[in-house]
Amino acid sequence: MEITKLILKDYRSFHRFQWEPSSGVHIIYGENGSGKSNLLEAIAMLSTTRSPRTRRDAELVSWRALDEDPLPGTFISAEKINASRLIDTRESIDISISAAEPISYDANIPRDPRPKMIKRFQRNKSPKKASDVIGCIKSILFSARDLKIIEGTPADRRRYIDATISQLNRDYVVALREYNKIIENRNSLLKQISTGRQKNSALDIWDIQAAKAAAVIITVRKSILDTVSRTTSVFFSELNPKNSETNKITLQYAPSASVDLTGSIADIESSLVDSLAQARAADISRGATTVGPHRDDLIFQLNRSDAGVSASRGQLRSLALSLRLAEVDLSRTSTGEQPILLLDDVLSELDEAHRERVTHLVQESDQTFIATPDPERPRAGDLPSSNRWVLENNELSERKLAI
Repeated sequence: MEITKLILKDYRSFHRFQWEPSSGVHIIYGENGSGKSNLLEAIAMLSTTRSPRTRRDAELVSWRALDEDPLPGTFISAEKINASRLIDTRESIDISISAAEPISYDANIPRDPRPKMIKRFQRNKSPKKASDVIGCIKSILFSARDLKIIEGTPADRRRYIDATISQLNRDYVVALREYNKIIENRNSLLKQISTGRQKNSALDIWDIQAAKAAAVIITVRKSILDTVSRTTSVFFSELNPKNSETNKITLQYAPSASVDLTGSIADIESSLVDSLAQARAADISRGATTVGPHRDDLIFQLNRSDAGVSASRGQLRSLALSLRLAEVDLSRTSTGEQPILLLDDVLSELDEAHRERVTHLVQESDQTFIATPDPERPRAGDLPSSNRWVLENNELSERKLAI
């Protein structure tokens, strides 16, 4: 898979940006703050419709637009082809984010830096839902933030799970969207019950609907994460051959509800209805649903201990890299396509063995974008056919780097 055109308008540090990258490896050099990470973030967002760095869409809009435009917003667009297929598979994806309403300008009153935003999507210039856009462009981002998947909060790990699976399984995207709507309505009802405006029995229908969508989510998560766990373990052993027999990695999906993950989807659905009923009193007291996929976790274990606590920094980096390598393998085997690789200044963090593994992966890909602040790394000899660029002044200025 390849991006053949990328357009950014008022996206973070970019005012107007257009690029038509070729296939192969593109090494983008720039000083810290030059916008390299923003460029890779935009490509990742075209894959999942969400930024991997922030949950606030207003933060993606350039400060120029927020300060000057009556209706500030940003626009991201890409054209792509699937290089491995014989038929023409050219498609375009557009994402626009704009303020929900015009913002009046008064020089004496500071503007709201985080106005309410509306996000719209197009696929081949036709308006679409997010679920129709996710995964059209498949990409995998490697960055220093990957350590948060292991060391961070359960919410960090759920975002990783959802972003990984959503690119590969549209049924999962639909079920997740439906489930989130149901939980939002259920939580609203819980608050009404706590103030006496509704009866407890009003939750019955919402519990059934939540359990139905949740059973699909849990079943897909369990199946895919089992595969990711096995492959991550293999890659971790390959990257650490001296300790491959003593250091064992496992990933364990941990539902918040009491369910048998080996059971059928109908059994899981029934167990979820029971779990929601058992948690009803606590839910009413808190005004929020306390069990379900939105509270589940993914546990990383190193020799049966929590890797986020027991692993060394070197082991954590190795585990994070192994996880991303497993994600690449999953994407390839699930779709028959090579995902676009995005490497955000990760090579400097790796030792020689780990860099060699990533370099080999890059050479196998259809298209890779590598952001680096070091013009000498990756070395020209490591990726001799790569295209090298310089990004300057947070704008359009890109030029081939003399080697």
